[in-house]
Amino acid sequence: MEKLNGITINKNSLLWHRKLGQGRDAIIYAAPNNKAYKIYRDPSESRFYKALETIQKNNYDIRLSNIPKGAIYFGDKFNGAILEREHGKQIHYMFNRLDRNDQIIVLKRILAAVKELTDSYIYPHDLANTPFLPGKSSNILLDKKLYPHLIDLDGSGTSYKDNYSQYDQEFTDFVLNILFLDLMLDTTVDEEPDFADIEYYKNKFIKLGFDPSIANKLSLYEANYDMLDEAIKSYSHVPELKRH
Repeated sequence: MEKLNGITINKNSLLWHRKLGQGRDAIIYAAPNNKAYKIYRDPSESRFYKALETIQKNNYDIRLSNIPKGAIYFGDKFNGAILEREHGKQIHYMFNRLDRNDQIIVLKRILAAVKELTDSYIYPHDLANTPFLPGKSSNILLDKKLYPHLIDLDGSGTSYKDNYSQYDQEFTDFVLNILFLDLMLDTTVDEEPDFADIEYYKNKFIKLGFDPSIANKLSLYEANYDMLDEAIKSYSHVPELKRH
């Protein structure tokens, strides 16, 4: 593989860096200059290298999210990615503490950030991660100024394409729908709902004043960006949802 732009470090030097977190695919360490080092458990998986290769080839102009900045090598061996250090608290813990106006601001900013990525054929697949399931955490952090920060935008949670991918777009729509239901209903929704769940969500949204066609698409996790924007407008007119 061609060597990517990035840095070469000594693996042992990571002992001097604070561990920020870890997941199935990688361990993340604090790094100088407000950066983070994401070290993959199995860097031979092609998706990690391929994502960085595509980023460096396409030189994206992404303003609402931070995509990886470069590769990390141990000697000549590819092992990780350089990320911007993201700050904030997990959105699932913060959203229901906000007043309705602030919630609307956050939902609109999430929608804009995701659309900017997919317009460049960058498809985040882990947006629906919720800390209320075992071993999971939110993949969106919310800062004090109400700006959402999407994380896992490297090859472990995001698909980088050179052209439009209907499959990847539909999958991003799917997880974004789940996230919006999680937040607007303040409950953890199932990725594979049964018929009763679908009918429950649809009828709940209709009773709250949502357009029936949008309520149906939301309950099926099939709402596109325009429909989600309409859903946000409807949500803004609901004084208070019944919490579960």
